[in-house]
Amino acid sequence: MVTPEGAQPLPEWSAQERAAGLAARHGQRSEAISTHFLYLAGREKPHYHDRHDLNVHLLRGAGTVHFRERAVTLEAGDTLFIPRGTFHWVESTGDEPLQAYATYSPAFDGQDRRLAE
Repeated sequence: MVTPEGAQPLPEWSAQERAAGLAARHGQRSEAISTHFLYLAGREKPHYHDRHDLNVHLLRGAGTVHFRERAVTLEAGDTLFIPRGTFHWVESTGDEPLQAYATYSPAFDGQDRRLAE
């Protein structure tokens, strides 16, 4: 990602973050939007974001985003928009962990993640 201050490189993920299999680092933030770097080895739990739209750009690896009625396969360079209230979950399917750049609108507070039943 490039900001007015310059390019922001991918995070160096710690051994603890890699061992957990799922990690997020905050990027930029305003009232309207927040950006995050994501690391995923394996899969996340099915969930919803009731108050946030999500745009995901895959930087490294490959993955599948599962919805109720379909699944979308992503490779590095692909971008996917997930509207608020949409059931989804992601799994890393490549030879290396998935790394993505996510944008939430409005800015993500870390609280809007409702697990699916």
